[in-house]
Amino acid sequence: MAQIPINGQIIPEPVEYTAPPITLIITTYELVEDLPGRYFWNASVSHLFHGETIERVYQLSESHKQTDAFYKASFEGRFPWKGGVIILKNSEPQIIR
Repeated sequence: MAQIPINGQIIPEPVEYTAPPITLIITTYELVEDLPGRYFWNASVSHLFHGETIERVYQLSESHKQTDAFYKASFEGRFPWKGGVIILKNSEPQIIR
């Protein structure tokens, strides 16, 4: 069993995992051209945030924008990539209880 350092102390790895009661799901779509002049929105990634309250899951979503450039860009609609730009849009946030 692994040990986990927390604040200078070593604790044993927990044996149980629990899911908080609220999940926020946001799916990001990329604009793709499959044939000349024919475009569609392709689902590329979904982000899930878990918490005890709706406020907490939205806080986690906002915090994640600071560490994930693609996630942040999905709210801005454009992500620079390999000399070009990927056009992005997000689904409406979904809350699951």
